[in-house]
Amino acid sequence: MFRLPEFRRLFRFGFRRPDAVPGDVDAEVEFHLKMRVQELMTRGWAESAARAEAVRRFGDVNTARAELIATDRTTSRIANRIDWLADLGRDLRFAVRELRRNWSFAVVAVVVLGLGIGLTTAMVSLFDRLALHPLAYPHADRLAVAWFAAGTVEHGMRINPDRASRAAMAAVPGVERVDAHQPAQSMVDNDGTPEVLPTRLVTIGMLEGLGAKLAAGRGFLPEDSSAGSPLVAILSHTSWTRRFGHRADVVGRTVQVDGQVATIIGVFQPGFDLTSIDHSARAELWLPLRASLTDPTQDRTEVLLTLAPGARAAGS
Repeated sequence: MFRLPEFRRLFRFGFRRPDAVPGDVDAEVEFHLKMRVQELMTRGWAESAARAEAVRRFGDVNTARAELIATDRTTSRIANRIDWLADLGRDLRFAVRELRRNWSFAVVAVVVLGLGIGLTTAMVSLFDRLALHPLAYPHADRLAVAWFAAGTVEHGMRINPDRASRAAMAAVPGVERVDAHQPAQSMVDNDGTPEVLPTRLVTIGMLEGLGAKLAAGRGFLPEDSSAGSPLVAILSHTSWTRRFGHRADVVGRTVQVDGQVATIIGVFQPGFDLTSIDHSARAELWLPLRASLTDPTQDRTEVLLTLAPGARAAGS
């Protein structure tokens, strides 16, 4: 039976692709047999008899070929990895020497590399948001953000529509619904440890229109936005878990919100927010949008339009 350790390799193969190993092994086996045949012929053997004797002494050619191919492939992989690591080490040492020799170039290279990585990350994130993972809301293709532009396009500024403008938008042909939301920071106290929570004030029906699901409680009702009505609030799932300990009896409890007593009426399911519309719209507390909660001197209300089927927003 053929045993690999007894086989004397006549030559070794250097850096090569693994798919080249079978051909190399066949050439080496044939070379070994030819050398053995020539040796026997010099002793007086006929060529055919010398060939048969060489094959007999060699053993099972197929078994030897299979074992040699497996051994060579393993050796080739190891050698290729060693060569790659050696090349990498030389390149790194050369790069370090060059950077130390010219530190100004090193600074420029690091800055350019950082800017390139940052720009590429931003582009990939934007493509992912717009193309691969579009807005996760019902009828997302019919949603539009509205604002006014003051001044020229180059030197102007964005102005959010006021209440009168939002009412006028609702009468525009092609607009099915006008909703509004406003960012805020609310001081919340439920256990004697006040904390500022990112807050969103929203119009009644906006959350339902965006497909918001509640883990507990109810959503906002029309009377919740009436002046003088008791203040109510909805918690994000994060706030419910982090600040209220995932308590099952949180609905109906009261908390202090900027000095006013507010009743918690619901908790959102995990994952709902407005960051797909506004990346800064993360909120842990949701309140109904009404005049008593807004600052009349600085209206930062943002408008979200739901267009009628088939309608297109200007500029889209």
